Parts: sequence; structure tokens; C-alpha cells
Amino acid sequence: SEYRLYYPSPCVAMDHAKEDDTVVIALKKDGSLLLITAERASSAERGLIHLFGSAESAWSLTSEKDVQNTATFDRRGILEKLGIFITQVSSTNYLEAIEENFGELSFPTTSEFSKLARELAPPLEDFSTADEALVSFYETETAMFYQLEEALIFPKIQAGFLSTEDFFRYSKSWSNRRKARAGTGLENHLEAIFRSRNLNFTREPRTEGKKKPDFIFPSISSYHDTSFSPTLLHMVACKTSAKDRWRQILSEAERISYKHLFTLESPISENQTTEMQDAHVQLVVPSQSHPLFTENQKRNLWDLEALLEFLKSSQ
Repeated sequence: SEYRLYYPSPCVAMDHAKEDDTVVIALKKDGSLLLITAERASSAERGLIHLFGSAESAWSLTSEKDVQNTATFDRRGILEKLGIFITQVSSTNYLEAIEENFGELSFPTTSEFSKLARELAPPLEDFSTADEALVSFYETETAMFYQLEEALIFPKIQAGFLSTEDFFRYSKSWSNRRKARAGTGLENHLEAIFRSRNLNFTREPRTEGKKKPDFIFPSISSYHDTSFSPTLLHMVACKTSAKDRWRQILSEAERISYKHLFTLESPISENQTTEMQDAHVQLVVPSQSHPLFTENQKRNLWDLEALLEFLKSSQ
């Protein structure tokens, strides 16, 4: 009348689990098992349900096509937290277009790379919302980057490394490049959408000292004009992942008491979103990721369209 699961001890996942926690047991394609536990009603549990489905509607991947269809940017983010990296995020080969535009397989400037990604993605007017367009642009650039990265790194891996230190130095440089390009690329696409809505802004200006917020609306000259009303000044910070880094934006523009944070990270715990509200930070997340948040969180959550409407009405 009941099933029992036996496992050897110690078992790290189960040793950390307690009554009422959610447990996911996934059979991987190599025949091994992936065992995941998450605290009940936590953001981690919401991520697992979003990824695998609830206990009532079990979800499985049976083919490479399924992987490509379901590994959207939000699901891929959850997988990466579990140590599973999907680098083949598109069936389209972008290497030919990259070589045709830049003359060789090498990394151009981030602005040029982002511009090409928007040209290769469906045009802005094809999307019903800015949220859909931004995610498409970001996904296209991510696919382009992974393919170019593979083409440039694999020959080096085949050739081998002179020492362990040589390997770590090389891998660290590429890891840093990947993180930096992801953040800058997201800013580039956000800027393009701001321009498409005819918004006035300054990107990465200096406010106080060496502080450089991502976007100031309507302009940095208005910000430094003491006669300009602070209620008409707005700041938008852009981060691929928020985590504890969101607190960095609090001191980036002293004249602006209520700041906006656009991020791709989801889900985010209720504790963190409550802290953001208390610190007068408006969280903005693509509408596609809103199902990952609780009903209570959604009451104070904006999508990109809401942010654009707010900024437009202010100007």
C-alpha cells in the first residue's frame, strides 16, 4: 500500500531534507539519478515545479528537441543553479553570420555583437510586448556567444595546457568574459528598447563621485540641475542576476529615492523582495518569469512594459 525509497548513508541531498520538503528524482540520459530537495514554499521549490512540473503533472524530457523547446532562459537559469549547463540553446548556426559581419571568428565589441543579435532575431515590431522582444534578443545573443565560444575554445582544449595553472588562468578568463558579456549585452538590448519608445536617458553617467548607474532618466544634466524636480528623475539598474548584488544600486543616485531594478533572475525569495520594497526598490522582471513568483510577490512586481509606460508618462 505504500512505496519506500532506500538509499545509502550518507546521502547529501536527503541528509539536508526534512519533513514536507519537495524531492525530485530525475533519471538522466547517462543512466544516473539526479536527486534534488527543496524547502517547502521556498523559491527553490517554485523553481523545481516550474522546471519539472508538480507531483500531479510529472514532466519529462525525452529528446533533444524537447530540451531545446523547454530550455528557455528562465528554465536554463534554474538548471545552471543545479550545475547543469545547456550551451546548445538554439538549432540555428550563427557562426557564418558572425564571420560574414566581422571578417573572422573572433569577439567584436559587445555593442556590435548585440546589434548583430538584434538583426538576426525577429524584428522588434513582430513582438506584442517589449518583454518578448528583450528575451528574444538576449536568447539570440546567448546562442551566438556559446557557439562562438565553442569554436574558439575547443581547439585550445584539444591542444592541451602546459600546466594546471595555465588551465585555470585560461578558464577563468573565459568565465569572466561570459559573465561580463551577458550583463553588458542585456544592457545593450534594454537601451535599444528604450530608444524604440523614444525615451530620453543617459547610459552609465557619473552621479556622485565614481558612482555610475546603468540608466538615468531623462538625462544626467537634469540630474545635476538642482532646480530640476527629483520626482521627475528616475534610475534603472540592469542585472542578469540580483542575489545580494541588488543592494549596490542603493547609493548610485542620491537624488533618486525610489529606484528600479530590471533583472532576469527568477525566482527570488519573498524575504529578498520584501527587503527591496523596504529599500524603495521596484523589481522589474520579464513577464515570462512572473509565474515563478508567489501571488503575494506579484502584487508588487512589474514587467518591462509596465516600466516603459511609467517612464513614458513621467517624460
